[in-house]
Amino acid sequence: KFSASIPVYFPRTGWVEQKPLEILESVKTSVGNLLKRHPELTSENTVVGFDNQGETFILWNKNIGEAVTPAIVWQDTRGQKICEDLLTTNA
Repeated sequence: KFSASIPVYFPRTGWVEQKPLEILESVKTSVGNLLKRHPELTSENTVVGFDNQGETFILWNKNIGEAVTPAIVWQDTRGQKICEDLLTTNA
């Protein structure tokens, strides 16, 4: 098991973000450490799982291969009003 810490940013009250490239670098670091310790994992029968807070999301431009938003972390509250409105209208 390997992990890498990723900084969390609070650009405004209620906003909680991470930088997509920092997430990518943390994955590369963890995979590198894993392969150094277990070189046999490069075989065709290896499965590796990754997790970064399941409710975090990033919008990615597939044409240019870059993120167009920061990673919006599950604690972020900027969508709270929309959710509350949906609950009151039974949508």
